[in-house]
Order: sequence, then C-alpha cells, then structure tokens
Amino acid sequence: DRIAAVFVPIVLVIATVTFSVWWTVGTSGALDIDRIQRGGSAMSVALTFGVAVLVVACPCALGLATPTAVMVGTGVGARLGILIKGGEPLQTAYRVTAVVFDKTGTLTEGKPAVTSARLLATSITHRGASVTVDRDLLWRLVGAAEQNSEHPLGQPLARHA
Repeated sequence: DRIAAVFVPIVLVIATVTFSVWWTVGTSGALDIDRIQRGGSAMSVALTFGVAVLVVACPCALGLATPTAVMVGTGVGARLGILIKGGEPLQTAYRVTAVVFDKTGTLTEGKPAVTSARLLATSITHRGASVTVDRDLLWRLVGAAEQNSEHPLGQPLARHA
C-alpha cells in the first residue's frame, strides 16, 4: 500500500504527460499521424500511447485492482446476504479446502432460522444470587433482547421467541 501510494500518482502523471506530448505534437502538424497509426487522429495516437504507459506499468494496475476487487466482492456478498468481515478473510479464502454447513436453513431458504435449541443449565448464579431458568423464560428474555435487532442473526432469534 505504501509503494502503491507513491507509484500510482507517478504513473498517472507519466501517462498524462505522455498523452499531452503526443497530442500536442500530433495537432501541431510536426508529425505524420498516418505513419504511426493508419487512419488515426492526434487524439487516438495520444490516447494509445497514454494508455500504453498505464498498461506497461501493470503493478500500478494491480495496486488499484486488488483493493477495488475486494471492496466490490464484499459489497456484492453483502447484497446477497453473505457477511464478510473485511477484505482479509476474502483474500485468504483461496486456502479453503472444505466448507462445512450446519442445518439451520441458511442455505436452503437463504435466511438464518432457529430450528432447535437446548437449555444447558437450569439455574444461573451471579454474586451469590441464584435464578432458575426454564425454556419459556429464556425465550422471553431472548425475544425482549432481540425484538428491535437489525442484525441478520438477531432477527431469527426474535421470530423464534
């Protein structure tokens, strides 16, 4: 990123200077444009050489393309309901060799859903006070906590409660 922060502006300046010089020379009549590009104009020749500078400086293109692709990929994933926490997980996804899914309905319906729940303890002790918790109380508490949630995983909890 530090190299790209310096390299990109330099390449853009060189490409702009290249375009300007070729356009100026081409429009001045000092050069036979048809010898350089058959049927071309000063603008097409200048544009060709300016773009050639950008293409030859492909590390510049990679410096711009990679962050852009990651940003677009996470945006498209989010629109499709796939939550990706930043670009790093997306960039390291090439190492994945297996994917394991649970049976929550996330894949078949496209929405997370609570299909079953199990209460692991029936009492909670905190600072000497003990509270008995049954399944109904637990879901009432979860429903109260998640009723106004906008989180993709909070909404199915609220619906189930």
